[in-house]
Amino acid sequence: MSLPALVALAGTGLVLFASFLFLPNAPNLPVLGAGDWPKLIVMALGCGWCLLGTVQLARLGRGGFKKVMAALLCLFTLGIAGMMTFWVQDFSYRLPAPIEVKQLQSVRSFEGIDQDGKTVSDQTLRGKPFVLVFTRGFW
Repeated sequence: MSLPALVALAGTGLVLFASFLFLPNAPNLPVLGAGDWPKLIVMALGCGWCLLGTVQLARLGRGGFKKVMAALLCLFTLGIAGMMTFWVQDFSYRLPAPIEVKQLQSVRSFEGIDQDGKTVSDQTLRGKPFVLVFTRGFW
């Protein structure tokens, strides 16, 4: 197998690996655990490798069948990367509708950890004005 074909296959492997990391039960790798962007960057690198290998195989390779198969592999890789990127950036960030809370309405009981690592609950904040901010993932 030629070097351009191996580069294209390695790119496809990177895209499939990054796509796997977006699944709910995927292992959390510390290097790629800071939100979605590191995984999307790995996916983009895989697309680049696949494109590079496919172009080089089309330029330097012999045999029409190999060139067609490399082009189909590249289209498959780009399609998977495009669908995963669209899913991550669109569907996974859809927020539920906000709940309307009227002024002076009591808040449901809750408990959480603040930015200093202290436990905060509705009982510790009773009688004080406060704002709750909920975020998804890494800030």
